[in-house]
Amino acid sequence: MDHQIPGNIRKPAVAGMFYPDNATELKSAVEGYLSHQPIEKDIAPSILIVPHAGYIYSGVVAGKAFDLLQNMPNSYTHVAIMGPPHRVYLDKIAISSAKAFSTPLGRIQVDHDRLDQLKAKLDSIVVSDNAHLKEHCIEVQLPFLQTVLHDFKLLPLLVGNLSVEDVSHLIKMLTGFKDTLIVISTDLSHFLPYHEAKKCDEKTTRQIESFDYQSLDDHSACGLWALRGALHFASVMGMGIQRLALQNSGDTSGHRDQVVGYGAWAIYEQNN
Repeated sequence: MDHQIPGNIRKPAVAGMFYPDNATELKSAVEGYLSHQPIEKDIAPSILIVPHAGYIYSGVVAGKAFDLLQNMPNSYTHVAIMGPPHRVYLDKIAISSAKAFSTPLGRIQVDHDRLDQLKAKLDSIVVSDNAHLKEHCIEVQLPFLQTVLHDFKLLPLLVGNLSVEDVSHLIKMLTGFKDTLIVISTDLSHFLPYHEAKKCDEKTTRQIESFDYQSLDDHSACGLWALRGALHFASVMGMGIQRLALQNSGDTSGHRDQVVGYGAWAIYEQNN
């Protein structure tokens, strides 16, 4: 039987482990990871690709992506976060029954009206609080979003083993909603020696930046299914992509025997 969300609020599962559980410390940490650096051209992203590890490992990379939103805090009223289920197997897309997701920075309302619209049209969407209960790939994005956006509603989507076309169709539906940002939550290579990981991630980077979703595999990224769907959608729509950061945990933690890769990209409409 599926576990229930206590009090219908999805409480933090990794606060105090992946990021500080004290609101003041968390706010300060997030502010420190935001780069506050201009990029080559102004971009209003439709899709952000960001990592989801502990902040001491991937916070710098994630901050480069979320920094794009600092000058447009009112541009996105909804954020759909799509990431992989690490603790359960899914061949569906799992949503949560929770009314809100909470972090030390407060609560974020889940837009069940929009989720119900999606569920009514897509047989692949199911409710699974069990999949969301201990999952970190959505949770770690929330403090960044709470810091850079004034107010937004959440669409939490755990994407299982689905066809590229099915996920791309979901993303098309999400972009049909007004003022919605899509966040693809994924890390890159896992537990390779430092230099081997760099080569692997550089190959993955070339595939991502050429929208070569077909060549990506389980060794490329843990959020493979959401990532492939996003790249398929972007390719079909003729969108642009810009790399914002590429590192691995050996660059941030100093331990290089087994590292995890992290990248950040913005996908945007070409007329922006």
